Amino acid sequence: MKNLIVGALALLALASGSASAADLPIKSARESVPAVTWAGWYVGLNAGGGIAKGDMIELDCFSCASAGSFQRAFGSVGGQVGYNWQWGYLVGGIEADINWASLRAGGFWAQDDSCCHGPTQFKLDAFGSVRARAGLAMGPALLYLTAGPAWGHSDSYVLSVGQQPFVLRDKDWRFGLATGAGVDFMVAPNWTVGAEYLYMTFVDSVVPCQPLGSNTSCARIQFETNQLRINFANSTQVARVRLNYKFN
Repeated sequence: MKNLIVGALALLALASGSASAADLPIKSARESVPAVTWAGWYVGLNAGGGIAKGDMIELDCFSCASAGSFQRAFGSVGGQVGYNWQWGYLVGGIEADINWASLRAGGFWAQDDSCCHGPTQFKLDAFGSVRARAGLAMGPALLYLTAGPAWGHSDSYVLSVGQQPFVLRDKDWRFGLATGAGVDFMVAPNWTVGAEYLYMTFVDSVVPCQPLGSNTSCARIQFETNQLRINFANSTQVARVRLNYKFN
């Protein structure tokens, strides 16, 4: 009996030692994986493309002709900088971005009007935003919604090359609103990759005609009942991929 008890105790000791040894790799693996944190500053680059819509609406029926309606695809590249706060699974932050766009489209208006006809152009060459972000951290992934003020730079015009040459030009930064959603993945302790969709709409711009050369018809038109103004309206949808470096 004594030998049996000693043998049983020896087996229990051996089993306990084996179990502890088996736990060591698991504990080591757990300790070697750092906790994912999204808090802190980050800076990065983005690239993608989208579809922009531009409408040029003649408000006063001077020639009663559509100045143009465009919907074109474009590419864009840019950069962003931001900061995140984290409370458990909840992440909030703010991000600013600036981007360059390749959008340009052209057409003609009032082609059957010998007085006032000519080419039109819709151009969007830059846009940016400052947006709040609110998201949910799920392991190495961050799902978020975003919204905030936006700005778009356009260089669009309606040009008359007829008997009374003039131009109506919208060349300025336009204020607007950006809303969207995205997902970022922590692929390394300091690097994230992600994808984002933004919809931006900008405040309309109403532009009066400006005479070209010795033409004085614009000044005369403005004092008549039948004025000549163009309303420029722009909106943009953008899908892009992102690469960020996160500072510790």
